[in-house]
Amino acid sequence: MKICNKCGHENENNELYCRTCGHAFTLSAPKYGGKAAGAALGGAEEVRKALRSPLFFFAALAFSALLVLRFINIFSMDISADNVLSSMNVYGGQYYRNFNITLGTRAFAGCLEILSVVFCVGLWLLRSAKSTDSGFTLIKVWTIIKIVFFGILCAIALVALVCGVTSFTVFGGFDNNPGLAAAVFIIVPLLIALTVPGIIYYVKLLLLIKSARAALASDVSVKNPPNYIIAVNFIMAFAVLAQMFSGGVIMFLDCVINIVYLLLITLWMIKFRQSRIS
Repeated sequence: MKICNKCGHENENNELYCRTCGHAFTLSAPKYGGKAAGAALGGAEEVRKALRSPLFFFAALAFSALLVLRFINIFSMDISADNVLSSMNVYGGQYYRNFNITLGTRAFAGCLEILSVVFCVGLWLLRSAKSTDSGFTLIKVWTIIKIVFFGILCAIALVALVCGVTSFTVFGGFDNNPGLAAAVFIIVPLLIALTVPGIIYYVKLLLLIKSARAALASDVSVKNPPNYIIAVNFIMAFAVLAQMFSGGVIMFLDCVINIVYLLLITLWMIKFRQSRIS
């Protein structure tokens, strides 16, 4: 069978043009079967083949399960009117204010998870291999928002560090406030040390998305997933493992599924790199 490098449709060996999109075949059009056929794959078919991988499917499935679990965690609090009124009668207005704050916190967390929904939909669109452009667009939007978010955090941390150091050097200390000193010289630099690698991670991911889209559009060679992304994925998996037992059952399940997703998507990247070498 001939595989169209433009749309991925299967055609008979004697076809000169793709029956789906009309793309003209060359004499060296790749066929299924054999190592030589795999080596002849163009960039577009390489991307489609990778997205059809079982590892990618199970990674998308794991992320979907993680998303469902997080929404259950966000909205699992009992917020019935009877409970609110009875609590107000017992504890007074202070509890009601705390209740409103709790609702606001959960609503804010739910809004943040909408970004995860965008990423999740993008994964499944890529997996379908029929809406790859839409899938890449959603993941690109998610990645850009992540870059902006980490950039804002880094900028705030830098301003806090400059103000703190200036206050310490100009005014001669923090008036025996060890908490403020720890924030300026420990917490703020730690925040910068975490946000900068995050920005680099998502910038590299954005470049990888750009390369994959170019391969689908013009059948050029796609770039390999960078070693930096693979390494950071493993680091994030170990970081999640460290906090697995820090909460209740939902936190434990959240960590387990998150680790499974990170390992699956990383193994998928490694397998893609190895398939191009062999």
